[in-house]
Amino acid sequence: IPDALLPTYACLLVQFYPSPSRLLTLMDPILMTGIMVKCLNAYKDPNYLDSLPRSLEDELELTTSENHIFLSPLLAGQNLLKHFPKTVFIETDIDACLDENVQFCSKLIDAGVDAKMEVLPGLPHGFLGFSDLSKECQRGVDQVTKVLGNLISSLSSTGRHACSRESAAMHQDAKVAPPAAPADQAPTFPGQGQMVGTASKP
Repeated sequence: IPDALLPTYACLLVQFYPSPSRLLTLMDPILMTGIMVKCLNAYKDPNYLDSLPRSLEDELELTTSENHIFLSPLLAGQNLLKHFPKTVFIETDIDACLDENVQFCSKLIDAGVDAKMEVLPGLPHGFLGFSDLSKECQRGVDQVTKVLGNLISSLSSTGRHACSRESAAMHQDAKVAPPAAPADQAPTFPGQGQMVGTASKP
């Protein structure tokens, strides 16, 4: 396993849940609803490019919610999460993936992992790719660079391979862990109750 992780506006749940942050796709100029559906379908279909072009109607027809932890790591159990290395999440306060990142960070902390989150204000999903077009995005890139530098420095002070001893145990747990989370283990997002994890369409 790596010595540390720096997930940046990561999609951690390939399922169709109306979490508060995902509702932002209704007005997000970059990660709009149609793009979100395409991205979620592309994650789970290795032959996605061969099936293009697809209309939005086609995307919705082929939409499924995935419980496999390799596609939806938010559903992973603590037997795996406890082996995660130090993790720093980078998110923005208007990103559609914010809620799942907040919850995953919380699950890592509950599992005893050194995890925290940096939430940058006012930046869109994918801001790292827009630094040449926006001063605000460039400031976001500068902040991510600073966080990454601090993370590397913290690893240097504790020993670069401090987490390596966990690798064998994690791989062993991965072999015996079920590949999919039960459907009734749907995540609960801030401001919502328990949600059913068997929906196949938005």
